[in-house]
Amino acid sequence: MKNEKCPKCGFGLVDNNYCVRCGYIKNITIEKMEKYQEPTKEIELYLKEDYLKILHQENILKILILGPFYLGYLNFPILGTVLELIELIILYLGFSINNYLWEGGLPPLIFSLINFIIIRILEATFFDLMILKLINKKIDKLKKSNKKEIFYQHKGHSILKLFISILLTILLLIIWVIIYRIIRGND
Repeated sequence: MKNEKCPKCGFGLVDNNYCVRCGYIKNITIEKMEKYQEPTKEIELYLKEDYLKILHQENILKILILGPFYLGYLNFPILGTVLELIELIILYLGFSINNYLWEGGLPPLIFSLINFIIIRILEATFFDLMILKLINKKIDKLKKSNKKEIFYQHKGHSILKLFISILLTILLLIIWVIIYRIIRGND
């Protein structure tokens, strides 16, 4: 039998009936339940359905596939682009070092693949915490500017900003290649 999740906090229900985290009891009605419920957090209002996925790290597969572009998906396209470029630089430097040490062949490719996997695992480990911190800072800025209506109107994620992040990275890579060719000459 599949374990059900708590409708209030997303934690697993014990015996598919009781939540040990927030105290939710299935099939029990209490009059004026509002006084027993804690208010919805602002970060939860801002991220919508993505909040529980980030909080319980249920988005690891997305982070492993997208890497830093996942930040673009969550409306941080510039940061996602910068981190993706840093990742590419690290992978390029790792490949260059391994290529120099092994003098070409298959080992540099194997070590580059291992480097890529290690970097993605580190991103999957730390991105959720970083996302929550970034969103909290963004919420604090919105509170200072008295723009609380944005919490309700904001979409938790954006495919458009993911594509913007990818296109910005491609554009920067093309510019880098052009500058590299100009400096080195067209060999």
